[in-house]
Amino acid sequence: MEQQIGFCTTDDGVRIAFGTYGGDGPPLFVLPDIVGQEAIWKHPNGRALLEELGSGRRLITYDARFTGASERRGDVTSLECYARDVAAVVDHLGLERVSLFSLGGITSPMILLYASAHLERVSAMALWGALIAKPRVADDIVETFSRMWTWNTRALSTVYFPSGPLEMQQWFSKAIAQAQFHETFAQIMSQDWDLSPLLPQIATPALILQRERVESADPRQAREAARLLPNARLVLLDGDADHPIHDYQQHMSTLDAFLEEHAPRRADVRRGAAAESDVDGAAKLTARELEVLSLLAGGRTGREIAADLSISLSTAQRHIANIYAKIGARGRVDAAAYALERGLARP
Repeated sequence: MEQQIGFCTTDDGVRIAFGTYGGDGPPLFVLPDIVGQEAIWKHPNGRALLEELGSGRRLITYDARFTGASERRGDVTSLECYARDVAAVVDHLGLERVSLFSLGGITSPMILLYASAHLERVSAMALWGALIAKPRVADDIVETFSRMWTWNTRALSTVYFPSGPLEMQQWFSKAIAQAQFHETFAQIMSQDWDLSPLLPQIATPALILQRERVESADPRQAREAARLLPNARLVLLDGDADHPIHDYQQHMSTLDAFLEEHAPRRADVRRGAAAESDVDGAAKLTARELEVLSLLAGGRTGREIAADLSISLSTAQRHIANIYAKIGARGRVDAAAYALERGLARP
C-alpha cells in the first residue's frame, strides 16, 4: 500500500493536505490527531493499522489546518473551522457516503460536528475516546505551556502513555514538537464547547473505543457520549495508553467488524459487477483465493486468515483485495454473500 498526497481547499480558502492509499472498496476516512498523517504513516504500528484498515477499503487520511502539510493559516476560533476541513476532503473526493474513524484527541468532536451537519453522508463513526465537552483554559496556563512547547510535549507524552513504552513516548513527543501545534494551541485552549445537545440528533451507528485507565482525558465523557448517541456502543479496553496505534491488535477485530457491518454500499454494486462479467468471478479465483474467500465468509479476520493458512498478514490482505476486485465485492459482507450463494463458504 502506497501513500499519495493531494490537496483541496476549504470553503474559507484553506489548503488541506490529504492522503489516499489505493483501493476501490467502501471509503474510510481516518482522522489522525495533532501528530498528523505522516507521523502515523511512518510509525510501524501506525502503518500496520492503516494497512489493515485499508484492506478492501478506500482509505483516506488528512492533516487538519495548521498541522502537517496543510496550510498554516485560516480561522481556528471554533470547532466548526475544523469540520470545514473534513467537509473539504469528502467533497473533493466526491464521496456520497463515508465511514469516519477518529484517532483520538480533538478529532472526535470534529467527526461529531461534521456528522451532525451531514447525517446523510456518514454511514458509521468510530471514535477513539469522545471529547464532547471542554472548559476554557486560563490564559496564563496556556501562555506558559505554549512558551515551553518542546519541553512540555515530553511531559504530555507521559500523560498519553503513562506506562510506556518508552519508544511510544519518544515518538509522540517528537511528532507533536515537529507539528508546531503551539501556533494554534492557545486559540483552541481558550475555547469552551459542549456538544452534548447535538448528540441525540446523530443516529449514525457509532463505536466508541477507550482504554479504562487513561489519564489524558476524562473517561466519563466517553460514557456520556455513548449514553446520548442513539445508536452507539462503548467498548472499554484494558490499559492506560490513550492512542489507538499502541497495541492496535487489541481492538482491531472489534473495529474491523464494526466498519464491515456499517460500510457504505449501494444495493446494486455487486449485481452490476456480476452483470458486466461474461465469466463468473469464482472461475477467476485461484485455489488460494478460494480458500481465503471461504475463511472470510466464515467470519475470519485478515489476521486470523493469515494464522490459519500460515501466511503473512500482508499476503492475506493482498488475497482479500484481489478477491474483492475479481468478484465485484465492496467489502466482507458482499464477499460472504457471494460465497454463500455459490457454496464456497467453509462450515
